[in-house]
Amino acid sequence: MTTLTPAIPLGLAIDLSGTASAHTRTFLHATRAWAAGTPGADLTLVSDDRSADGGERAAAELLRRGVRGVVGHYSSRAALAALPLYGTVGVPLLLPAATADTLPGPGRAHVGRLCASDADLHSALGDLTAPWRDAGRLAWHVETSHAAPEAAPAPRGPGTLQVVLGSEAFAREALARPAAPEERWLLVDDAGSPALLALSTPARPIQAFGNRSRWPVPPPRPEAMFYWETWCALDIAFQLASRGRHRVAGQSFNTTCGVLTFGDTGQAETAAHGVWEAPLPVG
Repeated sequence: MTTLTPAIPLGLAIDLSGTASAHTRTFLHATRAWAAGTPGADLTLVSDDRSADGGERAAAELLRRGVRGVVGHYSSRAALAALPLYGTVGVPLLLPAATADTLPGPGRAHVGRLCASDADLHSALGDLTAPWRDAGRLAWHVETSHAAPEAAPAPRGPGTLQVVLGSEAFAREALARPAAPEERWLLVDDAGSPALLALSTPARPIQAFGNRSRWPVPPPRPEAMFYWETWCALDIAFQLASRGRHRVAGQSFNTTCGVLTFGDTGQAETAAHGVWEAPLPVG
Protein backbone atom coordinates (compact mmCIF):
# COMPACT_ATOMS: atom_id res chain seq x y z
CA MET A 1 0.00 0.00 0.00
CA THR A 2 1.37 3.42 -0.99
CA THR A 3 1.02 6.26 1.49
CA LEU A 4 0.66 9.66 -0.14
CA THR A 5 2.30 12.62 1.57
CA PRO A 6 -0.05 15.62 1.68
CA ALA A 7 1.10 18.66 -0.27
CA ILE A 8 2.44 21.57 1.77
CA PRO A 9 0.18 24.63 1.30
CA LEU A 10 2.10 27.88 0.85
CA GLY A 11 0.75 31.33 0.10
CA LEU A 12 2.13 33.85 -2.38
CA ALA A 13 1.17 37.53 -2.23
CA ILE A 14 2.19 40.17 -4.78
CA ASP A 15 0.64 43.08 -6.67
CA LEU A 16 -1.23 41.62 -9.66
CA SER A 17 -3.09 44.82 -10.52
CA GLY A 18 -2.66 46.84 -13.67
CA THR A 19 0.00 48.94 -11.95
CA ALA A 20 2.22 45.96 -11.12
CA SER A 21 5.95 46.67 -11.48
CA ALA A 22 8.83 44.77 -13.01
CA HIS A 23 9.35 43.22 -9.57
CA THR A 24 6.05 41.36 -9.97
CA ARG A 25 7.39 39.70 -13.11
CA THR A 26 10.56 38.72 -11.25
CA PHE A 27 8.49 37.29 -8.38
CA LEU A 28 6.35 35.20 -10.73
CA HIS A 29 9.39 34.02 -12.68
CA ALA A 30 11.15 32.90 -9.50
CA THR A 31 8.12 31.16 -8.00
CA ARG A 32 7.36 29.24 -11.19
CA ALA A 33 10.96 28.07 -11.51
CA TRP A 34 11.07 27.09 -7.83
CA ALA A 35 7.77 25.20 -8.00
CA ALA A 36 8.90 23.26 -11.08
CA GLY A 37 11.71 21.74 -9.04
CA THR A 38 9.86 21.32 -5.74
CA PRO A 39 7.35 18.49 -5.69
CA GLY A 40 5.02 18.54 -2.73
CA ALA A 41 4.34 22.28 -2.65
CA ASP A 42 0.78 23.53 -3.14
CA LEU A 43 0.97 27.24 -4.00
CA THR A 44 -1.88 29.74 -3.71
CA LEU A 45 -1.31 33.13 -5.36
CA VAL A 46 -3.29 36.25 -4.39
CA SER A 47 -2.92 39.96 -5.14
CA ASP A 48 -2.19 42.46 -2.38
CA ASP A 49 -2.54 45.45 -4.74
CA ARG A 50 0.54 47.02 -3.11
CA SER A 51 -1.69 48.64 -0.48
CA ALA A 52 -2.57 48.27 3.20
CA ASP A 53 -6.15 47.24 2.46
CA GLY A 54 -4.93 44.83 -0.18
CA GLY A 55 -2.42 43.34 2.23
CA GLU A 56 -5.12 42.64 4.80
CA ARG A 57 -7.42 41.12 2.18
CA ALA A 58 -4.64 38.95 0.78
CA ALA A 59 -3.62 37.69 4.23
CA ALA A 60 -7.21 36.90 5.18
CA GLU A 61 -7.74 34.98 1.94
CA LEU A 62 -4.54 32.97 2.30
CA LEU A 63 -5.35 32.07 5.90
CA ARG A 64 -8.88 31.08 4.87
CA ARG A 65 -7.30 28.66 2.41
CA GLY A 66 -5.17 27.12 5.14
CA VAL A 67 -1.65 28.07 4.05
CA ARG A 68 1.16 27.24 6.47
CA GLY A 69 3.70 29.76 5.23
CA VAL A 70 3.65 32.93 3.11
CA VAL A 71 6.19 34.47 0.73
CA GLY A 72 5.85 37.85 -0.94
CA HIS A 73 4.26 41.18 -0.06
CA TYR A 74 6.97 43.08 -1.95
CA SER A 75 5.22 46.30 -0.90
CA SER A 76 6.02 47.42 2.64
CA ARG A 77 2.53 48.93 3.00
CA ALA A 78 0.92 45.59 2.21
CA ALA A 79 3.37 43.65 4.37
CA LEU A 80 2.88 45.86 7.44
CA ALA A 81 -0.89 45.46 7.21
CA ALA A 82 -0.74 41.70 6.65
CA LEU A 83 1.84 40.55 9.17
CA PRO A 84 -0.33 40.83 12.34
CA LEU A 85 -2.85 38.43 10.80
CA TYR A 86 -0.16 35.84 10.16
CA GLY A 87 1.28 36.33 13.63
CA THR A 88 -2.06 35.67 15.32
CA VAL A 89 -2.16 32.12 13.94
CA GLY A 90 1.59 31.45 13.83
CA VAL A 91 2.09 31.42 10.06
CA PRO A 92 5.65 32.39 9.02
CA LEU A 93 6.03 35.33 6.64
CA LEU A 94 9.15 35.56 4.46
CA LEU A 95 9.77 38.97 2.87
CA PRO A 96 12.05 38.96 -0.19
CA ALA A 97 11.70 42.66 -1.02
CA ALA A 98 9.79 44.75 1.56
CA THR A 99 12.29 47.35 2.79
CA ALA A 100 10.49 49.40 5.50
CA ASP A 101 12.69 49.82 8.56
CA THR A 102 9.90 48.54 10.83
CA LEU A 103 9.90 45.21 8.99
CA PRO A 104 10.72 42.97 10.77
CA GLY A 105 11.19 43.77 14.46
CA PRO A 106 10.87 42.73 18.11
CA GLY A 107 7.91 40.51 18.88
CA ARG A 108 7.70 39.29 15.29
CA ALA A 109 9.61 36.04 15.43
CA HIS A 110 7.47 34.67 12.58
CA VAL A 111 8.77 37.33 10.14
CA GLY A 112 12.01 37.11 8.18
CA ARG A 113 13.38 39.61 5.67
CA LEU A 114 15.94 38.63 3.04
CA CYS A 115 16.73 42.06 1.54
CA ALA A 116 18.30 45.25 2.84
CA SER A 117 16.25 47.88 4.69
CA ASP A 118 15.39 51.43 3.65
CA ALA A 119 18.02 52.69 6.09
CA ASP A 120 20.68 50.56 4.37
CA LEU A 121 19.54 51.73 0.95
CA HIS A 122 19.44 55.41 1.89
CA SER A 123 22.87 55.26 3.50
CA ALA A 124 24.44 53.81 0.37
CA LEU A 125 22.47 56.19 -1.84
CA GLY A 126 23.70 59.16 0.19
CA ASP A 127 27.30 58.06 -0.29
CA LEU A 128 26.81 57.64 -4.03
CA THR A 129 25.14 61.01 -4.60
CA ALA A 130 27.38 63.04 -2.25
CA PRO A 131 29.48 64.64 -5.05
CA TRP A 132 26.36 66.10 -6.69
CA ARG A 133 24.89 67.18 -3.35
CA ASP A 134 28.09 68.96 -2.35
CA ALA A 135 28.20 70.71 -5.73
CA GLY A 136 24.55 71.80 -5.49
CA ARG A 137 23.63 69.67 -8.51
CA LEU A 138 21.38 67.05 -6.88
CA ALA A 139 17.59 66.98 -7.31
CA TRP A 140 15.03 64.60 -5.77
CA HIS A 141 11.76 63.43 -7.32
CA VAL A 142 10.03 61.62 -4.45
CA GLU A 143 6.65 59.90 -4.51
CA THR A 144 4.41 60.78 -1.57
CA SER A 145 4.58 57.21 -0.21
CA HIS A 146 8.38 57.40 0.06
CA ALA A 147 10.81 59.46 2.11
CA ALA A 148 13.92 61.07 0.66
CA PRO A 149 17.18 60.36 2.50
CA GLU A 150 17.70 64.12 2.88
CA ALA A 151 16.20 67.44 1.88
CA ALA A 152 17.71 68.99 -1.24
CA PRO A 153 17.03 71.75 -3.77
CA ALA A 154 15.87 70.81 -7.25
CA PRO A 155 18.37 72.18 -9.76
CA ARG A 156 18.02 71.41 -13.45
CA GLY A 157 20.46 71.60 -16.32
CA PRO A 158 23.78 70.20 -17.52
CA GLY A 159 25.69 68.17 -14.97
CA THR A 160 22.79 67.71 -12.55
CA LEU A 161 21.73 64.37 -11.12
CA GLN A 162 17.97 63.78 -10.99
CA VAL A 163 17.12 61.04 -8.49
CA VAL A 164 13.71 59.37 -8.71
CA LEU A 165 12.51 57.55 -5.59
CA GLY A 166 9.16 55.82 -5.97
CA SER A 167 7.19 53.40 -8.11
CA GLU A 168 7.77 52.55 -11.75
CA ALA A 169 4.66 54.54 -12.72
CA PHE A 170 5.90 57.59 -10.80
CA ALA A 171 9.31 57.35 -12.48
CA ARG A 172 7.68 57.12 -15.91
CA GLU A 173 5.80 60.36 -15.22
CA ALA A 174 8.99 62.09 -14.06
CA LEU A 175 10.85 61.03 -17.19
CA ALA A 176 8.00 62.21 -19.41
CA ARG A 177 8.58 65.83 -18.39
CA PRO A 178 10.80 67.98 -20.63
CA ALA A 179 14.43 67.27 -19.76
CA ALA A 180 17.31 69.70 -19.77
CA PRO A 181 20.30 68.62 -21.86
CA GLU A 182 23.04 66.56 -20.22
CA GLU A 183 21.06 65.70 -17.09
CA ARG A 184 21.72 62.33 -15.50
CA TRP A 185 18.85 60.33 -14.06
CA LEU A 186 19.10 57.76 -11.29
CA LEU A 187 16.08 55.49 -10.72
CA VAL A 188 15.99 54.04 -7.22
CA ASP A 189 14.68 50.56 -6.36
CA ASP A 190 11.13 50.11 -7.77
CA ALA A 191 11.66 52.97 -10.22
CA GLY A 192 14.54 51.17 -11.93
CA SER A 193 12.59 48.94 -14.28
CA PRO A 194 14.17 47.52 -17.45
CA ALA A 195 11.57 49.33 -19.57
CA LEU A 196 12.65 52.71 -18.19
CA LEU A 197 16.36 51.94 -18.35
CA ALA A 198 15.83 51.22 -22.05
CA LEU A 199 14.95 54.92 -22.50
CA SER A 200 18.52 55.94 -21.68
CA THR A 201 20.34 57.98 -24.34
CA PRO A 202 23.78 59.63 -24.43
CA ALA A 203 22.05 62.98 -23.97
CA ARG A 204 20.03 61.71 -21.00
CA PRO A 205 21.73 58.76 -19.28
CA ILE A 206 19.38 56.72 -17.09
CA GLN A 207 20.78 54.30 -14.54
CA ALA A 208 19.44 52.25 -11.64
CA PHE A 209 20.22 51.88 -7.97
CA GLY A 210 18.74 49.34 -5.58
CA ASN A 211 19.15 46.11 -3.70
CA ARG A 212 21.61 43.61 -5.08
CA SER A 213 21.82 39.99 -4.03
CA ARG A 214 25.16 38.71 -2.86
CA TRP A 215 24.24 35.23 -3.93
CA PRO A 216 26.95 33.12 -5.57
CA VAL A 217 24.70 32.60 -8.60
CA PRO A 218 23.51 35.62 -10.63
CA PRO A 219 19.79 35.95 -11.44
CA PRO A 220 18.59 34.98 -14.93
CA ARG A 221 18.63 38.66 -15.90
CA PRO A 222 20.94 41.28 -14.36
CA GLU A 223 18.04 43.60 -13.59
CA ALA A 224 16.02 40.91 -11.78
CA MET A 225 16.36 42.25 -8.26
CA PHE A 226 14.92 39.95 -5.58
CA TYR A 227 14.94 36.82 -7.77
CA TRP A 228 17.09 34.72 -5.44
CA GLU A 229 15.61 36.37 -2.35
CA THR A 230 12.23 35.07 -3.52
CA TRP A 231 13.60 31.62 -4.35
CA CYS A 232 15.29 31.21 -0.96
CA ALA A 233 12.28 32.62 0.88
CA LEU A 234 10.29 29.78 -0.70
CA ASP A 235 12.96 27.29 0.40
CA ILE A 236 12.63 28.52 3.99
CA ALA A 237 8.83 28.73 4.03
CA PHE A 238 8.62 25.17 2.68
CA GLN A 239 10.99 23.87 5.37
CA LEU A 240 9.10 25.61 8.17
CA ALA A 241 5.69 24.50 6.94
CA SER A 242 6.88 20.92 6.47
CA ARG A 243 8.03 20.81 10.10
CA GLY A 244 5.07 22.68 11.57
CA ARG A 245 7.31 25.51 12.76
CA HIS A 246 6.94 29.28 12.43
CA ARG A 247 9.95 30.93 14.07
CA VAL A 248 12.35 32.68 11.67
CA ALA A 249 14.17 35.12 13.97
CA GLY A 250 17.42 33.75 15.35
CA GLN A 251 17.36 30.71 13.05
CA SER A 252 19.57 29.40 10.22
CA PHE A 253 18.31 27.60 7.13
CA ASN A 254 19.88 25.64 4.30
CA THR A 255 18.79 27.18 1.01
CA THR A 256 19.59 26.81 -2.67
CA CYS A 257 22.18 29.57 -2.28
CA GLY A 258 23.74 28.33 0.94
CA VAL A 259 23.07 28.81 4.64
CA LEU A 260 20.99 31.88 5.45
CA THR A 261 20.96 33.16 9.04
CA PHE A 262 18.46 35.58 10.56
CA GLY A 263 19.20 37.84 13.51
CA ASP A 264 17.07 38.12 16.61
CA THR A 265 14.84 40.69 14.91
CA GLY A 266 14.32 38.53 11.82
CA GLN A 267 16.68 40.44 9.52
CA ALA A 268 18.87 38.23 7.36
CA GLU A 269 22.52 38.56 8.40
CA THR A 270 24.17 36.88 5.44
CA ALA A 271 24.21 36.68 1.67
CA ALA A 272 21.24 38.85 0.71
CA HIS A 273 22.41 42.27 1.89
CA GLY A 274 23.86 44.61 -0.65
CA VAL A 275 23.20 47.48 -2.96
CA TRP A 276 23.31 47.38 -6.73
CA GLU A 277 24.47 50.51 -8.49
CA ALA A 278 25.60 51.44 -11.96
CA PRO A 279 28.82 53.49 -12.10
CA LEU A 280 28.00 57.19 -12.21
CA PRO A 281 30.96 59.33 -13.24
CA VAL A 282 30.68 62.88 -11.96
CA GLY A 283 30.59 65.26 -14.90
